[in-house]
Amino acid sequence: MANHPHYSISKTGTLSYVPGGKFIQKTQLVWVVDVERSSTARFTFEGPAYVSAWRPDGDEIVFSSAHEGQGLYRQNVSAGKATAFSVLPQNGPMPGRPTLPC
Repeated sequence: MANHPHYSISKTGTLSYVPGGKFIQKTQLVWVVDVERSSTARFTFEGPAYVSAWRPDGDEIVFSSAHEGQGLYRQNVSAGKATAFSVLPQNGPMPGRPTLPC
């Protein structure tokens, strides 16, 4: 089964992007694209990541990943390390689209 790319757009028009591919790899990361400036930056440095979504305030991106156990993580866009807020056991099911915490 192919893994398709996933996109999420912030309220300011910045895109978060998880590339797709035939196989999920540890190198599958979250990227941020500033469409207005045509610039791309790697957002996460450990993977794999599956999907990402902007929080409504635009300050953080929430993403599912398996870098410290499959689960949901959030990371501030300005700076910071990913923080887990819902991690499943190592052999648990793969999380789907994240539900954003309010």
